[in-house]
Amino acid sequence: MAKWEGVIKKRKEIALNCELVGLKNLKITHNWRLEFDVFEVEQEKVKELIDLIQKPVAIGIVPLEE
Repeated sequence: MAKWEGVIKKRKEIALNCELVGLKNLKITHNWRLEFDVFEVEQEKVKELIDLIQKPVAIGIVPLEE
């Protein structure tokens, strides 16, 4: 796995409200697969996210205050 050590020149941020629905250990590749459901009201942001993740990205998860 490559470690990113560059400088952020152009920042593109997308925030989605979603729910974790699946977590699977892929033992052959030594990775974890996370599966999220995104609510339909976030549909436009999902399109932006798909365009963004064609390159390596870092994803942050922030718990919502309820």
